[in-house]
Amino acid sequence: MKQAYDVVIVGAGMVGATLAVTLQKSDLDVLVIDRSEPPAFPGEQYELRVSAVNVGAQTLFERLDVMQSISAVRVSPMRSMHVWDEAGNGATRLRAADIGEPHLGHIIENNVVTRALIDSLAGTGRIDMAWPVEVQSLDSDDHHVTVKLSSGESIRSRLVVGADGASSVVRKLAGIEASVHSYNQRTLVAIAQTERPHQDCAWQRFLRTGPLAFLPLAGGLTSIAWHADDTLAESLREMSSGELEAAIAHHAGNQLGAVRLAGPVGGFPLIRMHAPTYWSNRVALIGDAAHAIHPLAGLGANLGFMDAATLCEKLLNHPNRDPGDARTLRAYDRARRAQNSTIVGVTDAFKHVFGSNSQAVAGMRNFGLKAADRLQPAKRAVIRYAMGIDGDLPDLARR
Repeated sequence: MKQAYDVVIVGAGMVGATLAVTLQKSDLDVLVIDRSEPPAFPGEQYELRVSAVNVGAQTLFERLDVMQSISAVRVSPMRSMHVWDEAGNGATRLRAADIGEPHLGHIIENNVVTRALIDSLAGTGRIDMAWPVEVQSLDSDDHHVTVKLSSGESIRSRLVVGADGASSVVRKLAGIEASVHSYNQRTLVAIAQTERPHQDCAWQRFLRTGPLAFLPLAGGLTSIAWHADDTLAESLREMSSGELEAAIAHHAGNQLGAVRLAGPVGGFPLIRMHAPTYWSNRVALIGDAAHAIHPLAGLGANLGFMDAATLCEKLLNHPNRDPGDARTLRAYDRARRAQNSTIVGVTDAFKHVFGSNSQAVAGMRNFGLKAADRLQPAKRAVIRYAMGIDGDLPDLARR
């Protein structure tokens, strides 16, 4: 580890490591640190935490020459999505084939993505990496940020990037006060075998207590994500495996038949968080450090990947080549915060609308799902946007 860098990235998860890989062919001196050791590549059993990686993010990974490494472990295509409501018969199905595409994206384990990115960094030797180490303080002036580490070392950087998650230490030390709202829900995650084949389709049923999703995996397995109100989540955690399997099948309306768990069950709390700005003096925020959304739409990780690609674009294209220059960081903030704000608001509205017990709201939900299934031009536009094909995308993510 040197005494001075151009960019220090705090957080070596999927988003932080993506930013590091985008910068490794630049002339910037970059350090990546994390409080934990990087994950090993998963073994034969699927990891619990997976992400729906859309086409825009996949294009980014192809440009970074890491998609082949990811695919060599395992990826699972998602060719369609079927969404229906518990209270009524409203349903809609989104198909990649409707817009002439082979898939909407892929379901990929988070650790597979992270490990492929870390190996890419290690393979070139152009980026310094250090772990396990934590940031204890940040002291910014007009030219540098002095970063004090838990190892006792202090380093200087022209820019510090917080990619350290929703409870970001960098965000707090930079004095950026984020708006945080608890959904009073937990996501239960598990890998399971279903009686009926998933058909490479993501199945999601909106329940009054939170949506239940089946994400397609290879070998006929599914990744189950049940976003349940705290009271229900607690009762689910206390069930035996057999009771939980029966509850999952029942609340899914037996759409995929009987469910058999194929490993342990995990969970995590759900919040909405959005920072009022993505930068301060020589500090920038990306991914969950800047925004955390309800996972019902599967967009959270993809927003973070686009943050990383956009910040790279702004850093490398700014004429004065100072990565911590306020104009550079302001341009990044303008490019990402408005778009992310829209997604934060839409997912929050969906959570509340589909979680309402009102019969009138239920009627509107069912009407909306049916209408969405029939309005083909609007439906195709939604599919293209969710896939990361259309919209305000950074160049690295454009096909």
